[in-house]
Amino acid sequence: MEKIIDKIRETRNVKESTLAQYKTSITVLCEMLNDGKICDINNLDFLEDTKTVMNKFKDMKLTTKKNKIGMILVLLGLDKDKYSDTIQKYRDIARELRDTHDKFINTQTKTETQKKNWIEFKDYQKLVNKISRQLNKDGIRKKDILSKSEYQLLMTFVFLFTFQHYPFRNTFSSIKIIDKKDYEEIANDHKGNWLIIDNDKPVEFILHDYKTSGAYGMKTIKINKKVQNVMRVWLKHNKSGYLFTALNNPNSRMSSNNFTRWVQSIFKTNFNKTIGTTLLRHIIISHEHKDKPSIKEVEESEKKTEDKYLHSSEMNMKYAKKD
Repeated sequence: MEKIIDKIRETRNVKESTLAQYKTSITVLCEMLNDGKICDINNLDFLEDTKTVMNKFKDMKLTTKKNKIGMILVLLGLDKDKYSDTIQKYRDIARELRDTHDKFINTQTKTETQKKNWIEFKDYQKLVNKISRQLNKDGIRKKDILSKSEYQLLMTFVFLFTFQHYPFRNTFSSIKIIDKKDYEEIANDHKGNWLIIDNDKPVEFILHDYKTSGAYGMKTIKINKKVQNVMRVWLKHNKSGYLFTALNNPNSRMSSNNFTRWVQSIFKTNFNKTIGTTLLRHIIISHEHKDKPSIKEVEESEKKTEDKYLHSSEMNMKYAKKD
């Protein structure tokens, strides 16, 4: 296994935390394809039987299949010359899965898992307001010293309140807190995720490492006053240097895996639903787009316009004058 990880480290520009995730994924994949038996991952020939491999994946969700194929392509890519034909087969499979997934996404319908665990945005807001009232009732916002339960309640509120304004997925677990002047000294390093503090006030997020950073690059996001006020209370108690801290140790960061479990526990406790940051993003985005036309409605409208003016929708938009 370590030889494989070393090869991935040499050929792919990934963080050590990502390599650790690869190691886990490779182990799970290898055992799955070998009926639970320990396999020699240094010999990838067993992946050449694409029919047998895909049969093992037949009952998986589409997104899970995509992830498994992605991991296989990473592994085979370590020896491109030997496995070039097999790589192409998996790329073709991946493209078909992607096309199927895109078609489903365009229907804007929930998956069965999403239906089972969905809550309405108004219920999410009710939970935020409920915790906010509890903080006020217990005087937690004004205290200088908090008990363990008070600290965790405040952290839960900070997450829920902040996430509805800035739904950053699990990126929140990696955000470090830094003074503006100190950040300016390391700004050229172009890595990490940061909450910038200026004169004891949280002013912006600077994100380098997030799921779609390859497409969108570094992002600087100003923090609105409502979130600033909430964070200032939080930072009076949180001195860890990270935005969210371990439940059993407020002086250290919360790992990505523990962050996932923590978020899920919040919604399991309050709604008996399994909701992580991904589904929560869907809930928030759905609320923000509830009054906008669906993809199907937009396509039908564009088709009517194209038929009427015998131009593409893009050209019709350019012809429309605004003053």
